[in-house]
Amino acid sequence: MKRLGVCGLFLVMMGSWGWGVPSDISITATIPTDDPSPGNLVVALNLSGKDLREIKGMRCVLEKAVDDQAKNLLLKDSDLTKTNQDWTPVAYDPKIPSGMQLILDLPAPRASGVKELTGRLEILTPVHDPLCLLNFSRIAAQLDVELKDPNLVAAQIRMVVSTPKKRGKPCVEVRVQDPLSKLFYFEIVDAKNKEWEVLTSIVSTGTSRIYTYEGKLPEGASLRVCVPTPKSILILPLNLKNIALPQKKGNI
Repeated sequence: MKRLGVCGLFLVMMGSWGWGVPSDISITATIPTDDPSPGNLVVALNLSGKDLREIKGMRCVLEKAVDDQAKNLLLKDSDLTKTNQDWTPVAYDPKIPSGMQLILDLPAPRASGVKELTGRLEILTPVHDPLCLLNFSRIAAQLDVELKDPNLVAAQIRMVVSTPKKRGKPCVEVRVQDPLSKLFYFEIVDAKNKEWEVLTSIVSTGTSRIYTYEGKLPEGASLRVCVPTPKSILILPLNLKNIALPQKKGNI
């Protein structure tokens, strides 16, 4: 993620990965000096430490966010307060800190900082639990039927791949029902293990989505699915205090 103007508090947290390898994770809370989300307060969580290249996604569950004027900063119906959330994908770049942005309500006019920010940060490392990576090989032989796997059943995920024609042209549809928001990602790969990147549309209806790919299904194509498991997730408690707000323009 893009580095933002720093005006905040460092919090060093000692964590251990769920798969048993100890790792020191430093979390830096920053508030941008620019305005990336007008009408809201943005707090960036940046991570540093070992094994960051293995992180594929993050999500944050906030329990409390208040400024120093006792104003509640949690947005109503925000994904940040929901138990079941979509993951924020993370692409590793050694030059850019891994992390995510939290979108909060604007602080009170006289506030000078965020007094308290508590909750938890969940970090996904699929490589450390083979059970969370599912592979459906030769998907052409499994068209128009619900894909079967114990992990999909446990997560209440239903997936069906079909190859209809739209306006006389071939396409591939992946229908997904994910009521608990457990699915992290899926991808179609060809026989040479290369991702098929021709996604043309995503139609959402409640907890159902239809992903449409243009063209014929590649020969020997497989479907890869990632469903996070407890062993693939590191949970870090957040307990940030006294995060200073950027100085307003015109102030010395």
